[in-house]
Amino acid sequence: MFETEVKSLKSLNHYLQRLVEKKLWLKVIIALFLGVGLGLLLSSENGWLSKNTVDILGNWLALPGILFLKLVQMIMIPLIVASIITGIAGNNKENLRKMGFGVLLYFVGTTIVSVSIAMFLSIIFKPGKFLHQHAIAKHSGIESSNIDSFGFENIPNAISNLLPENPLASMVNGEMLSIVIFAIIIGVAVLSLESRLLRL
Repeated sequence: MFETEVKSLKSLNHYLQRLVEKKLWLKVIIALFLGVGLGLLLSSENGWLSKNTVDILGNWLALPGILFLKLVQMIMIPLIVASIITGIAGNNKENLRKMGFGVLLYFVGTTIVSVSIAMFLSIIFKPGKFLHQHAIAKHSGIESSNIDSFGFENIPNAISNLLPENPLASMVNGEMLSIVIFAIIIGVAVLSLESRLLRL
């Protein structure tokens, strides 16, 4: 079973390499500019087509892209779960410890960098500074007590919420972090069961 999965991954890698060699990125860029140009030509502001006709054409032209995105979203969660479980179960415990420690450091490091960049950009650009006065007046009645402040005392709840009570509900809601943690737990459990069976 594991050998067939490795062969399928090798064939997928070979297929992606052939696509790159055929300049797939260039085709994507050309298609991007053609799509923007077609959208500008079919715009109702040009006066060539009425707004109703433009809406109908836009819906039909967007249909293949919407179907493609739905297919990608449909396969994304099973692919992530299967790849994490097989990736963990296919290693031994020594490699898993080394890899887990490295992934943890990478995750913490990238999180710190991304949060630092976000805070730096928010201090410079100050998002929401130029909000329309009507929007400010509309939201001025919101009480500050309704906004949950995240402090040191909320960290245990945040950590416990990472573990999904119902993995299927997390998959339905698209909670990717909970799904990844669930898949990691299943992969570690499969690896430990496999090592115990080998001892027997």
